[in-house]
Amino acid sequence: MGKISLDGSFWKKIHKLGKKRANGEEKPSHSWKAWKSIPRRHLAAGALCLLCLALMAVCYSRYAVYGGLLPSQEAAQRWKGDSEQRFAQVSLFFPRDGEVKESDVEAFRRTVDGKLQEASLTAPENGALWTDAYSSMGKLTVSSDKASTSAVAIGISGDYFLFHPLTLRHGSYIWGEDLMKDRVVLDEELAWRLFGGVELAGLSLTIEGKPYWIAGVVAREDDPLSRMAMEEDQGYIFVDHSLLASEDTGVGCYELVAPDPVGGFALSLAEEGFSVGKISVENSSRFAIGHIWQSFRHWQSLLMAKDGIALPYWENAARVCAAYRLLYFLLMLFCGLFPAACAVYILIRQYVKLLRRYQKWRAARKEYD
Repeated sequence: MGKISLDGSFWKKIHKLGKKRANGEEKPSHSWKAWKSIPRRHLAAGALCLLCLALMAVCYSRYAVYGGLLPSQEAAQRWKGDSEQRFAQVSLFFPRDGEVKESDVEAFRRTVDGKLQEASLTAPENGALWTDAYSSMGKLTVSSDKASTSAVAIGISGDYFLFHPLTLRHGSYIWGEDLMKDRVVLDEELAWRLFGGVELAGLSLTIEGKPYWIAGVVAREDDPLSRMAMEEDQGYIFVDHSLLASEDTGVGCYELVAPDPVGGFALSLAEEGFSVGKISVENSSRFAIGHIWQSFRHWQSLLMAKDGIALPYWENAARVCAAYRLLYFLLMLFCGLFPAACAVYILIRQYVKLLRRYQKWRAARKEYD
């Protein structure tokens, strides 16, 4: 078997070539003129790949923005705080015929702690493992000393403003455990219509002829989807749920944040508590990749609600957000097809070249031996 030796003549040639390049007699092969030797179709393919990658980056940025756009979908993160335990947010939407009453929610609440204990989940000292809220919507006539108008009323109970952290402009929120049920919260639009300002905490107004006290004024959500889903031409007022509850009006939306030791535990806990027809959503995972694929398979569910269920504005906004996420995800995949195909083509070509070189080397080696 022979040996490959690099004698002095080889190094002389290298030294001579270096001197020629230093003196400008011979330009290196990587000069800009070498670009002229590249076929135009390759240059066009490279430019198209760069364009597709740029579009992918734009689509991903929009995809990421819509993932964190709605605070109403992030109650589990706010409730979790610094805890290492896993929590999930769940929403149930019921038919508008009033089939679910406040008493049904109270009955479910009495069973939650027992079910959590059965799953070996215990609350920390002086703490709570779960929280919830429920609400319904209607219309009320609201009056002040200066004006009177019809407003969209949201009857609330529980920790509603944990799930919907509207920015306070003045005063405070109202909560389900408040002893006084005659306090209300106005949004800025209604506050300006009735009083011409927002610093209204402690003032009185009348609802359907009965006196109530203003606890605070909140700003509306500033994201474009929530604003699109809300009724822009009317103000909103948040009242205790008992003000809207009647034989024909029950609970329209129930929201729960609870431990989720395994995927779907919190959702099953809520679904088993209410046997009526409903729409169930696990808000914590609705924008995850796995749910994006599920939305692709059942995209019709993003566009409609059945069974006589009227969705509140925040759920309509979340559905539009999920549709945008699905759109930008599909656009990312589409834009990535051509660069991926080019990468596979280049890898195959390089593999074939290396294989041929190896075969030539083997053949030359055999001849040399």
